[in-house]
Amino acid sequence: MIADAVADVVVTRVRDPAVLRSVVMALPPVAGRLRPAQSASVDWAQVSPEALSFAALSDGRLLAEAQRRAASPAIRTVLAAAAAGERVPPLADLESLAPLVSRLGGQPPPPSDDQIVYLLPAWPHAAEGHPVAPALAAAVRSAVGGPGWYVAALLARAVPYLDDDQRSGLRDVVDRLPGLRPSCSASLISSRSCPVRCSTARRGR
Repeated sequence: MIADAVADVVVTRVRDPAVLRSVVMALPPVAGRLRPAQSASVDWAQVSPEALSFAALSDGRLLAEAQRRAASPAIRTVLAAAAAGERVPPLADLESLAPLVSRLGGQPPPPSDDQIVYLLPAWPHAAEGHPVAPALAAAVRSAVGGPGWYVAALLARAVPYLDDDQRSGLRDVVDRLPGLRPSCSASLISSRSCPVRCSTARRGR
């Protein structure tokens, strides 16, 4: 979640092509957010397979090479779905998309609770058939003992998709969590603003 937010910011700030190439190597998800002029300044033959995979989700001309160099079977599945015409957002956790590219390779495994929460802003239909509130509650419980900012990030990502009854049920879970100030948890539970959706650029063919 944090890597997605950083990539969204970086791609709007970096102007120097030389710096951009270095950024793509250091933070591959940036490659999936480049505008055409930015993408043209990168020698994609010289970047990592991961960065190339992200770039291919925004520029279809790179898909064949990205599939050939893909780092894992899950990423190859995601790229094959993009090549078949599915709209695949270039999220930082690229392998988490594999269970959702459903038209290839038979019936995919159901997404985990964490995956449902992670995919919501970019791909709301990830939750179809998988209620968001129980998934979020389970993800929050599993984060107990971890850093408070991670719990806050989970809530900020998913709470806007819940109705009032679901928020009320989740409040009992959140109120018992250590590390979150009451004012912070109350603000997150009442949030009505959906996170910025991860946009997928038009793919060149």
